Amino acid sequence: SRLAKKYGGRAVFSKLNMRENEASPKKYQVYVTPTFIFFSGGKEIKRIGGLLGANELEKAIEECLNFVSGESQTV
Repeated sequence: SRLAKKYGGRAVFSKLNMRENEASPKKYQVYVTPTFIFFSGGKEIKRIGGLLGANELEKAIEECLNFVSGESQTV
């Protein structure tokens, strides 16, 4: 995707088919699709769900990257 190319080396993107892997949605309490879960160091730092525009998703990615790099105290 465009965002995966833009943030390559700074973020890892993955996709999960909930019908093929029923354990993960339960483990991560995913009730809405799509759901975007942002992790850093194996811990969840942000979650957003529902239909989002590309700009909204990109803003969330930037917020998370700034938080991880120490440029922001909140996500």
